[in-house]
Amino acid sequence: VFVVVPLIEEAEDAEGNPQKSLKLLEINLKKRFPSLSIDIMHGKMKEAEKTEHLQAFRDGTTDILVATSMVEVGLDI
Repeated sequence: VFVVVPLIEEAEDAEGNPQKSLKLLEINLKKRFPSLSIDIMHGKMKEAEKTEHLQAFRDGTTDILVATSMVEVGLDI
């Protein structure tokens, strides 16, 4: 499963509503699915790190990959 979220850290919109963030979703998914391997990927990671996380997802080592929208463009999963 591949999930895309807009933010790395928790934030609020103009009306003060919480926005979905990568870190918050990762925590919630790990609580809900403790037997699954859940990993994250975002634009502030080094290229080697992103490659490693993506390869683990492709290989099936990672069950759920949570990433920011930076991965939507030009990513071949």
